[in-house]
Amino acid sequence: MYLGSLKISRFRSCDNVTVSLRPDLTVLVGENNGGKSNIVDAIRLLTLPLSGRRERYPEEDDVRRNASIPNFQIEGIFKELSDTLKGLLISAVPNPSENEAIFGYRYESPSELSPRGKSTVWAGRFDTNQPETGSSDVIRHVYLPPLRDAHRELGSGSSARVMALLRNFLSKDQEQDFIADVRRADDRPDILATMNTEISATLGLLTNGVRPQIAALDFSAENLLDIARDLRFRMADSGLVPEDIRASGLGYSNLLYMATVVVELAKAKETDLTIFLVEEPEAHLHPQLQVLVLEFLLEQARQSSNREVEAGKPEGRIQIVVTTHSPNLTAWVSPAHLVVMRSRRHDQDGVSESVSVPIAEIGLKPKTLDKISRYLDVTRSALLFGNRAILVEGIAEALLLPVMAQKIVLAGYTDEWLRFKGAVIVPIEGVDFRPYVEVLLRPHRNARIADRLIVITDADPAVLGNRKVDLENLAERHDGQNALTVLTNQHTLEHEIFSAGNEAFLKATFLRLHRNSRADWEAQIEGTAEQDRPDAFLRLIAAKRTRKGDLAQAIASRIEAGEDFIVPPYLVEAIRGASQA
Repeated sequence: MYLGSLKISRFRSCDNVTVSLRPDLTVLVGENNGGKSNIVDAIRLLTLPLSGRRERYPEEDDVRRNASIPNFQIEGIFKELSDTLKGLLISAVPNPSENEAIFGYRYESPSELSPRGKSTVWAGRFDTNQPETGSSDVIRHVYLPPLRDAHRELGSGSSARVMALLRNFLSKDQEQDFIADVRRADDRPDILATMNTEISATLGLLTNGVRPQIAALDFSAENLLDIARDLRFRMADSGLVPEDIRASGLGYSNLLYMATVVVELAKAKETDLTIFLVEEPEAHLHPQLQVLVLEFLLEQARQSSNREVEAGKPEGRIQIVVTTHSPNLTAWVSPAHLVVMRSRRHDQDGVSESVSVPIAEIGLKPKTLDKISRYLDVTRSALLFGNRAILVEGIAEALLLPVMAQKIVLAGYTDEWLRFKGAVIVPIEGVDFRPYVEVLLRPHRNARIADRLIVITDADPAVLGNRKVDLENLAERHDGQNALTVLTNQHTLEHEIFSAGNEAFLKATFLRLHRNSRADWEAQIEGTAEQDRPDAFLRLIAAKRTRKGDLAQAIASRIEAGEDFIVPPYLVEAIRGASQA
C-alpha cells in the first residue's frame, strides 16, 4: 500500500489541487511559496505520527484566505491494497475490485457551536463514514523538518530528539529498569550500546561514500526526561574518538540528526505504511552528500517494497516524500519522480494558488522522457524552479543577456530588471529545444511548469522544417502558444553583434584577446567591403581559435564597464519579453 494521490481543498495556498505521489520516492520541487511544505503538512494532518504523538494541529489560519466555505479538506487515495488490508479497511474501500482506500480529513473554522474549530475524519467516498477502530494504526508518518539545529537538539540540554529515540527503544515496562541501570554509575545500560550501534550504522550508510562518520550517545538522573536532558551526542571521523558534536560542522551534524530520525523507521515494520516526510534534505550538505542522502532514502523505500511479509503481519512499507530547492537532487533523480509545485494568480479571489505538475503524468513519450532525464543536469534543472525561462543554444548568450539587460536594455527600469533576474537562462548546448518545450509547456489539469518561455536560436532549417515554426506548432498543440516566443537570428550571435553596429567595440575586444593581431584585423576586416565584414570577422576569430565563451566574457566585461554597445534587436526583444509582468 502507498499514498497514490492527495486532493486538497482550501488549505492555505491549495485552493483545489491534486498531487500524485510515487510508490517509492516523490520529490516536490519548485519556487518558494509554490506549496511544497503545504503538501507535507497536509499529509501530517491526514495521518498520525509513527510515535503516536501528533505534532501538527489545524489552525484557523490554515483555511485559505477568502475561501467561500470556512473549512479545508484533505483526501488521500491509498493504492495497491492487499486482500488483507481491504478486509481490515473495509469502510475505506469504495470498490473492492480497485484495491484502493480513501481517507479524509476536514477542519471547520471556529463558530458558536465549535469555539475551537471542529475536525472530522472519514473513510470511503462519503464524509459520513467513520473509519474502523484502529485503522489509523496501519498508516503513519515520520517527519523531518527543514530547519534543523543539530547542535542544539543533540549537543545541549534539549531533550526532544533524545527522548524520541529513548521511547523508540524502550517500552513502557522497560523504562524503570533503564532508569535503575543509569543510576548505577559502574554499569551503562545495554540499550545505550544498542542505540549507538544502530545510529552509527545508519550514519555510516549516509557518509561512507564521502567521509565516514561515527557517533556516540553518552552522559555529560532521576527520571527519563532528566536522563534525556543529560545525554549528549558525540561525533567524529571514523576511527577517531568521538567528541562534542559542536566540534563537527553543520553538515555532518545534520546528517547525524537525520540518522536519529531514520532509526525510528525501524518501527515501520510494525505498520503497513510509513510515509517519511523529509523537507530540504540538502540543508548544510555539499553536493555529493546530497545525492548520497537521497539515494539512501530511495533504497529504504525499495527494500521495504521487496520485503517478504509474513501472513498476518504488517507490510512495513516505506514511502518517501521529499521537498527540495537543490538542482543537484533534481538532476540525480529520474524526472518520473519529480512533481513541480508552483504558484499562480487565482483570478477569482485575487490571491495565489498552488498547482501541481507531475512530470510522469504530462504525457511525454518514452523517448522524450529519456532525453529529459539525460538533459536535466545541475544547470538545466534550474528550469523547474521558476515560471519564466530563456533557452539559448550556447554559453555565449547566457553570459551576455544579463549584462545587456542590466546595463543597456533595462537600465533605469528597476522593476523590469528585477523581473528579468527572476527568469532562468539555460544554455542547452545544441539546437534540440523540443524536449524542453514539451516538458515546460505540456499542461496537466490546466497547469504547466512555465508561464513564459523564450527560445533564442538560429534560423537554420530543421528536420521538420523551419525550427521556429516547428516549435510554435508544438506549443500550439499543447495550447501553449501564448506562453512561447521563438526569436531567431539570421546568422550566429557574433555575426549579429557585428552587424548591429559594433565594429569598433569588437575591434577593441578582439585586440584585448589577441594583442599582437592588429595587422590581421586591419588586413582582414578593414580591408574588406563593409557588407562583408561580419563574415570576415567570423573567419578571423576562427583562424585565431577564439573560444566563444572567452569572446562573450570579454564583451560582457566591456559592457559592464559602461562602453558603448548596440544590442541586436532580437536580443532586445528577448530581454523585454522576459521582464514583462
